[in-house]
Amino acid sequence: MKIDVACKKGSSNKAKGDLLEELAKKLLLAQNYDVIEEIRIVGAELDLLCKHRVNGKVIYVECKAQKDNISAPILRQLWGTVDCEDYSEGWLISTSEFTKDAKGFIENWKLKPKEKSERLSFYQPSVIVDALKSSLIIGEPPKYSAEQFIGDPEELGDWTLLLSDFGMYWCVYTLKGGAPYGVLVYNASSGKHIRDKDTILNLATLETTIADYDLRVGIHEEKATVRAVSKKLPPVVQVQIGESWDDYRPARPEDFVGRDTTQKRNIKFLKFSNRKFRNKNIRYNRELRTWKKFSDCKA
Repeated sequence: MKIDVACKKGSSNKAKGDLLEELAKKLLLAQNYDVIEEIRIVGAELDLLCKHRVNGKVIYVECKAQKDNISAPILRQLWGTVDCEDYSEGWLISTSEFTKDAKGFIENWKLKPKEKSERLSFYQPSVIVDALKSSLIIGEPPKYSAEQFIGDPEELGDWTLLLSDFGMYWCVYTLKGGAPYGVLVYNASSGKHIRDKDTILNLATLETTIADYDLRVGIHEEKATVRAVSKKLPPVVQVQIGESWDDYRPARPEDFVGRDTTQKRNIKFLKFSNRKFRNKNIRYNRELRTWKKFSDCKA
């Protein structure tokens, strides 16, 4: 599961940091914490001091929205700050995944005595998403809705939680030949499929990998579906067909299956008979006119 914190193209790092702060506060609020101090390190990184509303416990929180994965030295530095300042706990909230050495640090940390291991919490993207879902801030990715819309589950790629100035959205890549070519967008809380052009155009202005693909694929597919349905509309007057092969009404299509040769032979016969009758009729008319002329002359 991926989380993408995206701002408009050309925005400052502070704008991205503000979005990350908003996400962090939602997570902290869900855990019954209030932010009592904000320390901005760089544009997209924050250090927060938070206090629990009930027990008064103060925790230190680092928020990182960097593109590179989180490495082990960052986790060691987090523990150094918590231990040195004697905070109750230290949290790392990151929209990036952890490197192999960072994952090793976390596994070793879990093996330490409980009173020490519980003082650090690591919120990587999958944990953040679970926390947001548990607090009902967002819903599950609308996988069934996307599969129903696209028609084939094999044509759907990875899901991403997009955090932007325009709100939070679930985005899933649509595939062609196994490669991404478009993106379907859904409201993260309601799961509603976003199809209005204004929202799609706003999301297309964001500095994110998702915006590099066709965000209007949902709108395009919808129009194509409407055209396909319109072609299948029944005629104004429905032709009544017979209920069996010997019915006097027009024959059913299945009664003609496998009779191509017979049909061609019958059509050929009818054409020949019609031509023969027409020629015979012409000769009869010619003879009739000749007989009339002879009768007139004799009279």
